[in-house]
Formats: sequence, C-alpha cells, structure tokens
Amino acid sequence: MKNIMKIAATTAAFSLLAGTAFAQTAGDSATAVGSASTSVIQAVSLSATTPLSFGTIVKPTSGSGTVTVTAGGARTAAAPVVVAPGSAAATAAAFTVSGDPSRTFSISTPANSNMTDGTNNIAVTYTTSAASGTLSNLGAATFTVGGQMTIADTTVAGSYTGTFSETVQYN
Repeated sequence: MKNIMKIAATTAAFSLLAGTAFAQTAGDSATAVGSASTSVIQAVSLSATTPLSFGTIVKPTSGSGTVTVTAGGARTAAAPVVVAPGSAAATAAAFTVSGDPSRTFSISTPANSNMTDGTNNIAVTYTTSAASGTLSNLGAATFTVGGQMTIADTTVAGSYTGTFSETVQYN
C-alpha cells in the first residue's frame, strides 16, 4: 500500500509540473487567420495593322537627301531626292493595342533598323505618335510610327523591305 501511495504522489507531482509547463508554453504563442486576394486582368496585346511605306523614291544623281514619313502619315523629300511621279501615297505604320479597359501602357519604339534588298541596306530612324497611351473602356487603343531614311547617289536601286519591333507594356 505504501508503494501505491508513493506512486500516486509521484504521479500527482509530475502532473502538476507538466500542467505548469504546458500553461507557460500556451501563453507564449498566438494564432491569427490571414487573408489573400487577387485580380486577374486581360493580357495586353499588340498587332500591326498598316505598314510604314515611303513610296517610290528617285535617287539623286549626286549628293543625298532624306525622305520622311511623319507619324501622321505626311511625306516630305529633301532635295536632291524626289518622290517618283505616280508613287503610291506614303503611310505611317499603324498598331492596335488590346487589353484591360482603361489601363495605361507605355510604348517602346526602336531608334532605327535597316531595310534591305537582300544585299544592300538603307537605315531608317523611327518616331512614334506617342510614348504612352490609355486603353478605351472597350480595351482598345491605336498609335502610329513614322520614319526617316537618307537616299544618296550611291544608294543601289532596288526594292527594300525591313521590319522593326514595337513593344507595349502596362504601366
């Protein structure tokens, strides 16, 4: 019986110590519930709708001059370069932006690139109608890009084509 009493007393003592230890640990922590949320929007997209066209140009017999197509589509040729009679109208490149309605975006236009006939190059510098824009409440916007090139008496006659990359990004 004495052994049972000793065991009971020892068990009671350990229970008190364990309860005290657990009570101290429970007071040192707390729990809270956090929350999370997100909004998913339509990705921005860009499509080229009209190419930049300088038309047909007559190279000079001596010297050089520039041909410019503004972002508004107006063409000028600086002497001694002239636009060929019957040349097609010049056009600025046109782009359509689509995305999340009313979002603003930035436009990145390269400074220059080359047009080539397969062997020879003509350098073109670019200007855009805007550096940024805002999508309409329907999620659409447009912008245009003009360019300038120099034609010299050393420019080889031929048909020149090239590409340039426009980039749009949400602000």
